Amino acid sequence: MNPTAKDYTDLAEVPGVVKFIKGEHADIFKQITAQKWIPESMAETLNIASKLKTMSKAKLKADPDYLLWEY
Repeated sequence: MNPTAKDYTDLAEVPGVVKFIKGEHADIFKQITAQKWIPESMAETLNIASKLKTMSKAKLKADPDYLLWEY
């Protein structure tokens, strides 16, 4: 099941969720920082333009690289 925007809104109200999410994703945040990525360079590295042209919305919503770049 893919979460909806409403699911994320509800998630924001859960006590301690920010600390949990930061802890769960600390490694990826460190990698992004080490690469000195900004949204534009990240999009290039992850081939986002190509994905936007060739993938359906449903496939984009299931693509981890696209989801990382989008958020």
